[in-house]
Amino acid sequence: MKQQQLNDELTIIGLIFTILVLAPLIYFNFNGLKQELYLAKSLVVELDEESRLAYDMVESLNKELDISNEYSKFTKLLKDLSQIKSNKDLTVVVCFTESSFRYNAKHTGWYNKGITGHMCGLKNHWVDIIPELNESNLNTLYAGSLVITYLLNKHNNDLFKAIKEFKGADKNLKTTYKTIKLYNKIKQN
Repeated sequence: MKQQQLNDELTIIGLIFTILVLAPLIYFNFNGLKQELYLAKSLVVELDEESRLAYDMVESLNKELDISNEYSKFTKLLKDLSQIKSNKDLTVVVCFTESSFRYNAKHTGWYNKGITGHMCGLKNHWVDIIPELNESNLNTLYAGSLVITYLLNKHNNDLFKAIKEFKGADKNLKTTYKTIKLYNKIKQN
């Protein structure tokens, strides 16, 4: 029994000794981990701020790029406008009603097949009819002005017939009337 009691006491003393020796080691390791955790947290916050700054910088560059692209579009549009020799207001109206001045406008529907001059909704067959037109200038306001001038001459300056043919309108004349109304409004100003 005494042997058992001595073993129990030695076990308890061993446990106390182990706790006394290991407790400071665990405490210091915990404090070290706590400091490392604090440093890691600080680093995450810093990286988050840097990523936000980088994101803001990319957004700013994208906005600048958009402005640059818009400037390029306007420059091209102004160049196109300067090349129109006659019927400038009418050309602007018929082309605007076709594409809203987008050089890459999509023209859908069976009646729009073959359009390569997206700006004014022109088909390739105009290249064969008007000598000044070619594949490289078909998608310009200049091409639109050549076609509308040709059609006005063809129809003895009958605006309705010229716009109707320009639009390719056969039965649905809604766009023809809309274009004429807009043109007349611009002429009044």
